[in-house]
Amino acid sequence: MRVLVVGLTLVGAVVSRPSRIPLVVRLQSGLTVEGHTSTWRPSVVEYLGIRYAEPPVGSLRFMPPKASKKQGHFVASIFVLPSDCPSNGVNLAVNITSARGIALASLASHGDVYNEDCLAVNVWTRPQAGETAKAVLLWIYGGGFSFGTAASPTYNGARLAEEQDVVVVTMNYRIGILGFPGAAGIEMNPGLLDQRMVVEWCRDNIHKFGGDPKRITLFGESAGAASIVLTFRLAWTKDPIVNGFILQSGTYQLGSLIEFIGTIENGRNHTARWLAAANKAGCGEAGKSTAEHALQCMQAKSWKDLLSSVSPAGITSSAGGLGNFSPIPDGKVVMTDYKARAAAGNFIKRPMLVGNNQNEGSIFLIILGLKVPLNSPIYSQLSTSTFTCPSASAAAARAAQKIPVWRYYFAGRFPNQDIGLDAGAFHGSEIPLVFGSTEYQQIYYSKKTNNTLNFPDTAEQQQLVSSIMGTWSTFAKDPDHGLIKVLKYPVYNPKESTLIQLGDSNSSLIKVIRPIQTDATCLITDSLATLFG
Repeated sequence: MRVLVVGLTLVGAVVSRPSRIPLVVRLQSGLTVEGHTSTWRPSVVEYLGIRYAEPPVGSLRFMPPKASKKQGHFVASIFVLPSDCPSNGVNLAVNITSARGIALASLASHGDVYNEDCLAVNVWTRPQAGETAKAVLLWIYGGGFSFGTAASPTYNGARLAEEQDVVVVTMNYRIGILGFPGAAGIEMNPGLLDQRMVVEWCRDNIHKFGGDPKRITLFGESAGAASIVLTFRLAWTKDPIVNGFILQSGTYQLGSLIEFIGTIENGRNHTARWLAAANKAGCGEAGKSTAEHALQCMQAKSWKDLLSSVSPAGITSSAGGLGNFSPIPDGKVVMTDYKARAAAGNFIKRPMLVGNNQNEGSIFLIILGLKVPLNSPIYSQLSTSTFTCPSASAAAARAAQKIPVWRYYFAGRFPNQDIGLDAGAFHGSEIPLVFGSTEYQQIYYSKKTNNTLNFPDTAEQQQLVSSIMGTWSTFAKDPDHGLIKVLKYPVYNPKESTLIQLGDSNSSLIKVIRPIQTDATCLITDSLATLFG
């Protein structure tokens, strides 16, 4: 075991410049966008709710996104317009006045406001200091492709932009049946095309915010990470745009598992699933049961009617909330021959940072109401088979192909993230440390509930937050060499001590361990994973 010491604040080469913060920028489309200083981090300017696509309503519903043609002047002051893309959310009641409630609030879709006019991005930047063309971290949220929003306080990018000299971008994309109708004859995966349009938007506009379009790193968690593997690394090989990838608790195997769970409920005839929803929404007609026939009727319905036509997206559904309407292989955006393409090297060969959390499965069992002790094999099996082993396989495959890859294992556990029942480092618990938003969540919910919420980070937690933010940002600034040169992190080798453990119980310790310490059962798990595709 080798212990790594990581500094509190990690920034790239600093090029000082005296220019003031530009509150107004002009996009390539001609729209002028007015930002404002962050109330949380006053040295940062935030631009919230910038449309990147036309509202996907009427004849545009279920279609590929159309770039926004909005002109004039837009005051970018409210998160995503402030609408979240419609979803059934997660049926979970939480007490926001407790540390546990705050930790669960974003998962519970607490306070979400829905509207189809939701395709927007948020940008945080500090252009008056640091590099004149900063690395860009572009975030894709998780949620099983069934729920989620860029407006979550967890994803506030102000601190990351301020302390790490990067530009942070978050996006909304369509989810559930609106993003993944999955029927033959119509666009199957418009939600993934939304994500691609945001990448293109960043390429064309991010320099206006002080960002470097040649240094865009795509990072995401769970379904957000699976999106990167399902789509970006395979579908856009001729025009990748992105410079690096960070996968948090989500790999192709997770996407395959989501698809597999969906087939348990619906069978492999995805058009039948679409038609079942259409019939329930009143869009079925005897003798004309085709996806195309139902489309026009479904486009005329309200989004509330459509959500009512499908089973709830939350963990309360019989498939655990996954696979209800999620990415479907279409040969265009989601490939049908993933393994063959991977074997042939037909993918974007850019560096990757990939990893998962120690106790991923605990959050799902808690939401289901199952009181399972942390030492139960149910926890370990769910975490290992669905997250740890896929992360190990993804990292090992890149290492074998001589692609720079680093692998992490998050084990941090802290009092203000304790959700009870010895859940440990649960699925998604690393996200507030990546964004440095553990305490901002409390500021946000204090205003929402008119309560004073004060569950401060411990000193060890503060140290680990800075170290993790620095790790992600260092990778974004130089995906090929940054982690080696700046942090001395070893490139991943499954046979050597190269797995980077981030934190422990109220500990900021970062150390490298042998992969066998977490991957002992993966030979069995990987064999079973072949059943999923």
